[in-house]
Amino acid sequence: MLIKLISFDLDGTLITSDFDRLIWDVLIPQKYAEQKGLLLSEAQQIIAEDYMKDLVELNISAKEWFDVNWWIKRFELNITWEELWQKAQNTIHVFDDVEETIKELKELGYKIIITTGASQDFIDIKLKNTNFKEMFDEIISVSNKYNSHDKGSEVYEKICEEHDIKPYELLHVGDSYIQDVQAPRAIGAQSLFLNRDEKIKSINTITSLKQVVDFIKNQKIN
Repeated sequence: MLIKLISFDLDGTLITSDFDRLIWDVLIPQKYAEQKGLLLSEAQQIIAEDYMKDLVELNISAKEWFDVNWWIKRFELNITWEELWQKAQNTIHVFDDVEETIKELKELGYKIIITTGASQDFIDIKLKNTNFKEMFDEIISVSNKYNSHDKGSEVYEKICEEHDIKPYELLHVGDSYIQDVQAPRAIGAQSLFLNRDEKIKSINTITSLKQVVDFIKNQKIN
């Protein structure tokens, strides 16, 4: 089964999740606490409950749920998206194994994309702080492009259709077992589970992106 397209998750796979966590779990609740006269822990609980309520009940579209400006308006925060990302952008860190891996895969002739649940606003800031725009052929925000709350099997079906490939010709790599491993496999695509801390063992589990190259080369041999 020859692979024609390789897809990577973004947060937790190519870059650390520190930026998102700081924005959603600290800076937004911090501003809310400041305006409402609450403890940070109280504000974090209120906001986390709102996040989950709208996600579970699907009260808003995926594009809105991932849109930081929507939440700024929702909580009536006296802060802008620009002020938030400027406070957090120094937490955007690319994992050490990314550049070498992508370079090798490119040299082998593969088309490489990013498939992420992150909103386009978050992606744009991450692109400013990395060289991903030059490294990848396409960067897909599933919330913006497909109005999807997560990377379900239908997302991978659409990617295969758009790139005119069979599901088994797609390889996706990521750190979420449900969204990055089970969802693509459900349509017959191939997937690798990136488990950097080695806490979970499963078939086709890797601990470094460098192992993606080994997997590809073994596929060619077999």
